[in-house]
Amino acid sequence: MLEISERLWDARKVGEYLGMSLSWVKAKAADGTLPAMRWGKMYRFEPAAIVRWAASKRVSPPVVVGR
Repeated sequence: MLEISERLWDARKVGEYLGMSLSWVKAKAADGTLPAMRWGKMYRFEPAAIVRWAASKRVSPPVVVGR
């Protein structure tokens, strides 16, 4: 759930977080792959939803270094 103090991300910020291009983010938001909200031509993203979405794409457990 979105916290009131949490600001929504724009497509540029999502691209930076995921390491993907702006066009990729917009295409995946448009086809429903990425969780997004749309106002006119603008997409906005809940940061927590993007973090959960990215974590769900993990194919192996995280590597713990130094144990």
